[in-house]
Amino acid sequence: MHEQKFFAGIKILLIGDTHPEMIAIAKNLAYKGINFKLLLPTFFTVSESRGISHIRLGISSLKPWLIKRTLDPGITSDLILRPYAYLETLTWIFKRLGQDHISWKFAREYSKRVAKKLPKIIESFKPNIVISYDTIKVPPSDKFKYIVICPMSHPAAVKKSLLQSKELFPNWPELEDEIPLGINDTANFADRIVLLSEFAKQTYTCQGFEASKLEVIHVGPVNGNKDFRLPNYKKGSVLRILFLGRMTRVKGVEALAELSHYLNPLNFKISLVGQCSPIIARYIREISNGTVLTLFENPQPKDISKHFAESDIFALPSFNEGFNISSLEAMSYGLIPILSKNTGVSEILMNTSLADFIIDPGSVEDLGKCIDYLFKLEQNDFNELAKISFNLAKDYSFDRFSEIFVEMMFKELSR
Repeated sequence: MHEQKFFAGIKILLIGDTHPEMIAIAKNLAYKGINFKLLLPTFFTVSESRGISHIRLGISSLKPWLIKRTLDPGITSDLILRPYAYLETLTWIFKRLGQDHISWKFAREYSKRVAKKLPKIIESFKPNIVISYDTIKVPPSDKFKYIVICPMSHPAAVKKSLLQSKELFPNWPELEDEIPLGINDTANFADRIVLLSEFAKQTYTCQGFEASKLEVIHVGPVNGNKDFRLPNYKKGSVLRILFLGRMTRVKGVEALAELSHYLNPLNFKISLVGQCSPIIARYIREISNGTVLTLFENPQPKDISKHFAESDIFALPSFNEGFNISSLEAMSYGLIPILSKNTGVSEILMNTSLADFIIDPGSVEDLGKCIDYLFKLEQNDFNELAKISFNLAKDYSFDRFSEIFVEMMFKELSR
């Protein structure tokens, strides 16, 4: 009650992109009746989505895209600002067409135009606090407090990780989507920086950021499974290993492709699922054992839940992650996670039986040892690890993230 009275005279400007953290905060503020504006690209209210869904455009991928871009019913059109949304839509269209180079051009143009328009938006709304991502340029001002959310590790750490991954996997095709994101000249003057893991926090302190300005708040699954199922895996049958994410070198995908040559196809299957350019798809198929590894390019949302439900192990040998959401989504299905120590999520496995499955980034040897160990486990022991994984995932959600975030924002404004 005290918190609501405090926020009665407060204006909050949320500047988002396609990340779900900002939408979770907006939903929380809307239900608390707090005055805010949400600057987003191509997102729609429930009523707008209903109207669009009645238009027959003949695009099979439109419906799942529209579902993903539909906001909570509490967020009405008068709360949303959508300048240059068409540019952001074009980035999505060209990425789906495999034209990554053109997609990045539109993404940069969208960011540039929004940055130019922001001073006018801020001057018009006169917020007490501005919240944005570190990919968005916000003008410094003593008229408002500023909180920046950094979903990834510090770009300098990502660059270092990229170099490490290039040493291990030098033949991976060079693409623009490996460029580290984040504009940390905005983070430099922020009153508070929100990071998603202790691993990410460490990368910022190593770059000279004051620990007192850094706040770690974990997020949760976006497409999680609410009802636990015992894994379908039976001892002696095929053990199914899943990677889900963008097919980039920094995620260590090539380690799984290499591992496929050492696994017996009668005992193991690997599925690589995620966004993938034609160049990368061709490369993965060339270097992997097709009797063990199958690549599923650019899946629809409905297909993703199917892959989770039909797998036993989730493997992510990534070199650098802020806090990998797909790992938590996999765990919510009872998949046993094999995660590199640089994934962010691996820190929640510490002090549990799953800590044995934290590996070095890109390590084919570590992956092989973990998978061989799990294959030889008795059924009850395998099931117990699956239950531990599921129960861990239940402790994390975007609702929980937004509650902690709003509490932190309240304290920041009270100072």
